[in-house]
Amino acid sequence: MESNQTTGSIESSDSQRVSTGPQEHMDDEEIENEPTLTLDQSTLQIIPSHLRKLLIQLKGATPTQYNVMNCLVVALALETGFIGDWCYCDDVLKNYALNWSYSFDRRLILDVANLPIDFSNNNTSKILKFKFSISPNNEIVVLSVDSGDLLILSAYLNDNRTLKSTSCLALPVSRYVIKAINLNNLPSIFRNLKELSIMLKNNLFLPLRNKIYSELTLKFPNPSLVGTSEFILPIIIRYLNKKDLVALGSTCKTIHNVISFYKSNKKET
Repeated sequence: MESNQTTGSIESSDSQRVSTGPQEHMDDEEIENEPTLTLDQSTLQIIPSHLRKLLIQLKGATPTQYNVMNCLVVALALETGFIGDWCYCDDVLKNYALNWSYSFDRRLILDVANLPIDFSNNNTSKILKFKFSISPNNEIVVLSVDSGDLLILSAYLNDNRTLKSTSCLALPVSRYVIKAINLNNLPSIFRNLKELSIMLKNNLFLPLRNKIYSELTLKFPNPSLVGTSEFILPIIIRYLNKKDLVALGSTCKTIHNVISFYKSNKKET
């Protein structure tokens, strides 16, 4: 995690200033007014508001490195477009448009930044289930096991198939969360969050998300001229000048053949 030399406040990209003092008295409104960050943008002075909201929910119990690490897992799942099934409902889903151009809306992450009720128990293993934000039928399962100074994570797509594609990681807990946990000064308990963010996203969440995307694309193809009716495409072509026809024909072989066929028929008539 990158340190910052300033000790009073940090200037964010949108010119908002963020206090770096103890954060235990921050309420929900103050959290929502914080600048939007992702975990890889954390410093020793500031962490993302959705992670802060998750960690505040640990208060009332004795926080452990294991539970704090699992909060990081939940935070990164949210950033990758997954929502915990413990807070997934139609009221939440209606805020997410079926849009292929993004995996999540950072403005909406706070709405679903919640932990399951039994999250703070002392069990050495947890099963965390997440649904994909734009496709509730797609669910991933993350098995988290406390193994001394290692956090063992296994994740797979819960699609009721015999063979499951599983991703596994072994994370040294002390590299990312210090042992002396003080929830009154949250940013100071973390280290190397950028490294952790890249590792978990690239090796755990993104491969599963890409698999879901590939299956969704088969069911709901992206809008494309290639899929346009053979009666409609010639009408579109008719309105293009020669330069635009050449440009369109160079996009793919299928459209090139359609344009060639259109030109040959036009000459015959």
